[in-house]
Amino acid sequence: MPSSLAIDGRDVGHGLPRRPMSLIELRDVLIHPSCSNAARDAVWRLLVTRARQDGPQWMVSTVGVAVPALRGISGRICRGYVAGDPEDIDTEVLTAFIEAIRTVDLATPSVFPKMCAAAKRAGERARENAEAGAARRFPFQESSPPAVPWGHPDLVLLDAVAKGVISEVDAELFLH
Repeated sequence: MPSSLAIDGRDVGHGLPRRPMSLIELRDVLIHPSCSNAARDAVWRLLVTRARQDGPQWMVSTVGVAVPALRGISGRICRGYVAGDPEDIDTEVLTAFIEAIRTVDLATPSVFPKMCAAAKRAGERARENAEAGAARRFPFQESSPPAVPWGHPDLVLLDAVAKGVISEVDAELFLH
């Protein structure tokens, strides 16, 4: 996150420090258990507003503040995931979060949880789609007998005897 970007706690209120804070410090304040939901909501409204109005550096910075939550969302979705590349899930989570920054209704409460829920749904949908695709590629969920080893010398000899190309005596000579 660019270090020149900061949020002044005086603009937010709700018990935040009454001074400018770097976004890294702000992120740490937001994840601390003593931070109230009202303070979190006020900060996220401000971050989303800045991301929408003040250029790409604020969009990137807003996502940066959300990184701990987004890592947690992706990590939980990817637990036990083997149907594809976990980075695909990460991409869907991030893309949905960015879209939520652009579209979330700031007039309603719980702005950040709503954005995280949208990111989580997108990640889960990506996992489900990947697993459905993997299931289509690997339809057998149970054991099956091994494939016949076509071309094995013993089978070629048996086939030649069955077709009358060589006799059983000749086949025996090849086997020993």
